[in-house]
Amino acid sequence: MSEYTRNGYTYENNKRRHIPNYRKNTYVEGNTVRQLEAVPKRREEERIEREKRRRRQLDPGNIAIPGVSVFNIVFMMCVAIILIGVTASFISAQNRSVALKKEVVALQSEIQEQKISNDEKYEEILNGVDLSQIYKKATRKLGMVRAENNQVFKYKNKKSDMVKQYAKVPETTNK
Repeated sequence: MSEYTRNGYTYENNKRRHIPNYRKNTYVEGNTVRQLEAVPKRREEERIEREKRRRRQLDPGNIAIPGVSVFNIVFMMCVAIILIGVTASFISAQNRSVALKKEVVALQSEIQEQKISNDEKYEEILNGVDLSQIYKKATRKLGMVRAENNQVFKYKNKKSDMVKQYAKVPETTNK
């Protein structure tokens, strides 16, 4: 690459931009003379401020998130706590429901066992009763006699199968 100088600037061939070389080729007199290595105070202050911001961002204790305020964080924490409470309540209710279902199944099986036991006892009682033996005991030992047809009154009770006589039975036809 070749370099050439024109009007105090150094140019390089085959490059689109030029780089002025003030240090080598220019000389200025008066109060506007450039200081070769001087950095303006404003730029130095900006650089220091940028470094402070960068250190604050890199500080592990600093959790500042742009666009998120402390109120938002507290609100989200409250929502999370409420959500956890509702979830725990739901799980507790579901556990109670499962326990009640198990209890219902156990009680139903116990009822079924009692029905089977009652049916067996009823059959045992029916098989143990001998009507001819009862008739013999009633007529021979106790002196009971069989009722005549004119002594039997038929009465229809619409309320139940059981009749308790608190008063005189109404007159009916003999059948």
